[in-house]
Amino acid sequence: MIHKIDELLKTLGRERKVLDLGSGKKRISPEAVNIDINFYPGVDVIGDVHHLPFGDGHFDLVVARAVLEHVEDPAGVISQIRRVLKKDGYVYAEIPFLQPYHAAPGDFQRYTLKGIETLFSEFYKIDSGVCVGPTSAILGLMQEYIAFFIGVPVLRTAAYFMLGWLFAPFRYLDLFLVKRKKSHTIASSLYFIGKKRTF
Repeated sequence: MIHKIDELLKTLGRERKVLDLGSGKKRISPEAVNIDINFYPGVDVIGDVHHLPFGDGHFDLVVARAVLEHVEDPAGVISQIRRVLKKDGYVYAEIPFLQPYHAAPGDFQRYTLKGIETLFSEFYKIDSGVCVGPTSAILGLMQEYIAFFIGVPVLRTAAYFMLGWLFAPFRYLDLFLVKRKKSHTIASSLYFIGKKRTF
């Protein structure tokens, strides 16, 4: 939910220091440091998020979108996030709940909303909820299920993308469904916003 990230960026002001884990090609703000396991245009640091190559208390905000399902030790990565955050630093994370397997390079776990809140228990919770809704969850699984029956790889890929195109208009239902109280029980992806807890 890019608007949630934008709100955090505005709160932090112009002198903010931002780290985007598993950034890929996109840059969430001009000053953000992009780290990824692979080289893409726009990646500043190639590295393993289990061992962040930054000093303690360096960043105001760490963003981890669709990253924690791909790491073997999510608690260890969160410990690293906490380490590199300043005393009053923020974390924004998005994690799948109901999504098909997608290895990049690995795919290790899914989380419920309560599971995410427990995972980030060393942070004060500011907000959490659904970022990709129930319709996207169902259509994503249907897309994978139908493509699964096609044996020829080229045809399977073609069918996958054609189904994605056909299903796309229905995803707009999620604009309304994400606001429902229990949407997190069947959502595609969830988010957590927290502030570093100091003991």
